[in-house]
Amino acid sequence: AELERLGDPVDLVGHDWGGGFVVRVVSTRPELVRSWVTDAASIGDVEFEWHEFAKIWQTPQAGEDFWAQQLAASAQERAGVFQMFGVPGQPALDLASHINRGMADCILDLYRSAVDVGSRWGPDFAAIPAPGLVIIPSEDPFLSAASAARAAARAGAKTVTLDGLGPWWMLQDPARTATVLREFWATLA
Repeated sequence: AELERLGDPVDLVGHDWGGGFVVRVVSTRPELVRSWVTDAASIGDVEFEWHEFAKIWQTPQAGEDFWAQQLAASAQERAGVFQMFGVPGQPALDLASHINRGMADCILDLYRSAVDVGSRWGPDFAAIPAPGLVIIPSEDPFLSAASAARAAARAGAKTVTLDGLGPWWMLQDPARTATVLREFWATLA
C-alpha cells in the first residue's frame, strides 16, 4: 500500500527481514519498483533453510528462553553480541538498547509465521522483470551464499559479494555500500 501511495516505481532496498519483504514484493508486485536490492534473496530459494538462531526462535519455549536470557543481560552485554557480528560500537549499543519484551515477542511471532517461507515464497521469486541486485556479504553467518546465488539466478538478478563484511555490511563499510548501490543504479536506463 505504501509503494502504491508513492505512485511512481521506486528503487527499493531491503536488509534482513526488510530484504525478505523486498523478495516478496518484487515477486508479487514488480510493477511497483524500478529496481530492487536485497541481502535476503535466499528467502526466495525453494531450498531455503533457516539459520540456527531462527530455528531456536521458531521452537516453543526455546525461543522464549533465548529472549529471557537476552533481556536479563545489560544493554552493554547485548551490544557485545552485535559487535561480534560487525556492528560498530555506538550503533551496537543503540540497537541493543532498543531490545525489549515487545520486540522479542514480535521476533518470535515473525519467525514462527515463516517456518516454510522458502517453499511458500520461492516459487514466485523467478524471472522478476525489474532489475535486481543481490548483496552477498562474505562473512554473514546467517546467510547461505549458495542459496542467495541460486535465488538471484532464478530471479534474473545481478549479485555482488562484499568480501570481508558480515550481516551488518551497511554499518561496517557505509562508503563501500553506497558505491555498490550507486554503481548498480547507474546501470539502469
